[in-house]
Amino acid sequence: MTCSAPSVLFDETVRGKIEAYLGDAPVVVFSVMRNEVVRVRAWLTHYQAMGASRFVVIDNGSTDGTLDILAQAGVFVVETRASYAASNYGTAWLSDFSATIRPGVIVINADADELLIYDGWPHTRVMEFLHDFRSSEYDTIFGFLLDMYPDGRAAAAAGDVDDLFSAAPLHDKDYIFRCRPVRPWERSSKSIEILGGPRARMLSSIKDQQRSTWLSYLVQGQIDRLIYRTPASLVRPLVRMFPRQMPSLSKYPIFKTSRLSLRNAHGPTGRKIYPWNVVLCHFKFLDDFESKASEEAKRGEHYRRGSEYIMYLDGLSEAKCGFRYDGSVRFSVPNLVERGLIRNISEFVQA
Repeated sequence: MTCSAPSVLFDETVRGKIEAYLGDAPVVVFSVMRNEVVRVRAWLTHYQAMGASRFVVIDNGSTDGTLDILAQAGVFVVETRASYAASNYGTAWLSDFSATIRPGVIVINADADELLIYDGWPHTRVMEFLHDFRSSEYDTIFGFLLDMYPDGRAAAAAGDVDDLFSAAPLHDKDYIFRCRPVRPWERSSKSIEILGGPRARMLSSIKDQQRSTWLSYLVQGQIDRLIYRTPASLVRPLVRMFPRQMPSLSKYPIFKTSRLSLRNAHGPTGRKIYPWNVVLCHFKFLDDFESKASEEAKRGEHYRRGSEYIMYLDGLSEAKCGFRYDGSVRFSVPNLVERGLIRNISEFVQA
């Protein structure tokens, strides 16, 4: 199914086909992808192993074999070359999709480099894990993006990777959960923020992040006033000139259809958040990282015209030998629970 504009991604014909494809499945995995041949086979295997059997993918112009793998797996694919930026970075497509399916279905929104992990995985199937959430008053589950990286230089990934946890088994142990600083004139409501990780070490430091306040974010945010009006040739100098804003490690990857207003993947509105978080193991740092960062910095289709990828390219020289440090640990679910990376988050999100 090929479409050319966001407004027609889910017309009546596509809606009918999706309805037939989903049947009475209680959960569907949704993703927007572009050139993810390195990860997509492992991504499918991961979600299938936890009991997901329905996948809807919007492919935004893949040319590397991603579509072939999705077709072989029987995934429902909608192809479009429409602007990712114009869709509010995929949020409009996700919102439109969630509005097409019947109430009661649970959506797992996971990029191709994001593998969902929860307390009890892999022995607990996903619908068993979601049993209490499904019958509760809660609308969504908070997810923490845990950046994974190889033990050494970028993981060897010539072609697709069968096991992402073997390719990139390490993560940082030092993360801080806190309430995001609120501007004095805004309504005081709690919003969770995660500080730390290899990207913070590459671009800043966890100590600098701890010192950040609402004023820091206000100053960093002023680039929004300029970057979309700046000639393409001047975007990179502008990004380098402004104070760096760290990539968000927060996401709401699980939600009930017709129960959530999506501002973006990192901050829904009108939500009741489940008191326990999940983790999205984030496999960005494979050996295609530099080439993908270079491409996305040029395309300018991501937030702030790809400024995050411009920062990555500038910081890569410091990470050529890898991201491992004294605080690196090997992945295991018991370790995530023991270290508080899977935890009760009520104090950070409930007003």
